[in-house]
Amino acid sequence: MIAIQLPNGAVVDAWTLLWLLPLTLAVLALIQLAYVTWLRYAPVKGETPPPSQPILPATYPPYTPGAAGSGAAAPGYAPPPAAYAPAPAAGYAPPPAAYAPPPAPGYAPPPAAGYAPPAARPAGMVTMGKFIVLSGLESPKEIALPGSDFFIGRFYSPESSVLVGLDEKSISRKHARFTGEDTLREYYLRDMNSSFGTFLLLNGNFEQLSPERQERVYNEDVVQFGNSVTIRLILPCETRMAMTAL
Repeated sequence: MIAIQLPNGAVVDAWTLLWLLPLTLAVLALIQLAYVTWLRYAPVKGETPPPSQPILPATYPPYTPGAAGSGAAAPGYAPPPAAYAPAPAAGYAPPPAAYAPPPAPGYAPPPAAGYAPPAARPAGMVTMGKFIVLSGLESPKEIALPGSDFFIGRFYSPESSVLVGLDEKSISRKHARFTGEDTLREYYLRDMNSSFGTFLLLNGNFEQLSPERQERVYNEDVVQFGNSVTIRLILPCETRMAMTAL
C-alpha cells in the first residue's frame, strides 16, 4: 500500500488520491458550465429583455406638410389623392340624372287615378254667370257659377252640393243656396240659417236676408256672406233699378 503525506501532515492513501482527482475535475467542469450558462441567459443591467412574440412593423400617420410629428417629406413627395377619378375625355358630357324622351306631337298624358272630367252642363244651367270677389278672400277673384242649383259654404263639398267654397271663418258649412233658370232669367238667393248671416246691398245699405226665405237677385247685385266676404253677381239678366254698385 502506497501512502502519501500531505503538507498539513495528513497521510492519504495513493488510491484515494487517484479517485479524488477525476471527481475534483468533474466538479470544476460542472461549475464552469453553470457559469457559462448564467452568462448566456442572465439579463445584463439596463438591457431590454428579448420579446416573447414577433414585433410587427410600426404604423405611422400619413404625411402632412407642416404637421407636428409627421416628419419631413422626401424630395418630390406628394400625398396620394383621397379618391382617384380619371379625367373625362374631351367633349364628354355626363348623362342627365333621369332621362325622359320628348313626347310625340299631339301626345296627352293619361289622367291621374281617380280623375273624372267635369260633366256637361244640363239644359237650364247658368252658362254666363259668375261671382266677382270684392273683399274678404285673397283668391280666387272670380268664381264661375257651377250650376243652376247649388249651395255656398266655407268648404267645397260636392257630396253635399256645396259647389262654391268661401274659406273664411264667418262662413257656415252650408251658408246660402243659389237657384236660377236661364230661360226665365230669374235667379234667387236663400240664407240657410247661417251663423253670421247673408246680406244684400239695397239703396246703399246692406240688409240681412231672412233665414230660409228666398230673395230674388239681379245682375250686378252686391252680396255679403258672413262678416267680410263681399261679391258682385254677374248674371244674364237685367240689373236692379236702384243703384247697388259699390
